[in-house]
Amino acid sequence: MILAGDIGGTNCRLALYANAEAVKQRKPSSVLKLKIADFAHAEGWKQAVQHFLQHCNVDTQAIQQVCFGMAGPVSEKPELGRVCTLINVSHREGWTISEQALKDLFNCQAAFIINDMEAIAYAIPMLQTDELIDLNPDANPQIGNQALIAAGTGLGELLLFWERVNQKHLPSASEGGHSDFAPRTERQWQLWQYVKDLQQGSDCPNCIVWERLVSGSGLVKIYQFLWQMHRGLSESPIDNLSEPAAYITDTALSNQDTISVETLKLFMQLYGAEAGNLALKYWAVNGVFIGGGIAPKIWNQGQGKVFFEIFMQSFTNKEDVYAEKNAMMPVKMILNTDIGLLGAAQCAISY
Repeated sequence: MILAGDIGGTNCRLALYANAEAVKQRKPSSVLKLKIADFAHAEGWKQAVQHFLQHCNVDTQAIQQVCFGMAGPVSEKPELGRVCTLINVSHREGWTISEQALKDLFNCQAAFIINDMEAIAYAIPMLQTDELIDLNPDANPQIGNQALIAAGTGLGELLLFWERVNQKHLPSASEGGHSDFAPRTERQWQLWQYVKDLQQGSDCPNCIVWERLVSGSGLVKIYQFLWQMHRGLSESPIDNLSEPAAYITDTALSNQDTISVETLKLFMQLYGAEAGNLALKYWAVNGVFIGGGIAPKIWNQGQGKVFFEIFMQSFTNKEDVYAEKNAMMPVKMILNTDIGLLGAAQCAISY
């Protein structure tokens, strides 16, 4: 049996596949989503896995191949293989996983730890046409690299390098979401200063990175910034909400809150700008893919398509000839919410 995991900053999603053929046919025998916060203790990851296997009535010894895609930088250690610690959690000690730990738990040889963006990349070739939204139908794709950017709990970025000899794309994960945010309008500069003030007392208060803004928590920061600009220090509608980002997108797309509308417009400007930056950094002439949970939610509700016009305007708003270059690059949004699981399973059977 094959165990796949898509482990992010909020949820741990696990899937069980009977065999390699079930992976190719995209037919898991069981899928379960668990809250990371419910396993906030030493070796929380192991208890989450055991909880899932008990739910499936499967013993650890039945697992022959396993792969976890994790939201954090992956390192290589001589005695442990690849190791990853979740970044956007408050209890990192319970969510540090190595390939050797997986081999020990399951008594198997095929165990892989990969970045969560790598997991998505493994599944991109498996997607059907109706699982992708073409945001740039006038594009002129060329043979070459691809790029992936995905906003959710954090901001993931990845290069899919075109390997000419074997004629395929090879994923190479990055931590580009933690690179410095560069404001390019007066409003964005004011936002930069606002976030800087929030970070006073931190190790690097001037370190305003893209993930601070292009993510679920970034959406909340932008709303709070705009509320303060327009309404001062009065209490805002999101102050006591358990899921403020959901309120912002819902009320923006239904046009029920003017601050939410302005927030989502600014958010999509920033998202499109960084996607366009990534296209140039990786020279993604064969396409840029938009992953993560935020983009499909915006697309599928209310006036969502209007906000993606803002995204694409920002994507192509580059200097000189590079505006034209970006305008020719395919940009496709991934609708499949299980793609991380599918990619982890695909990785597990690929070696």
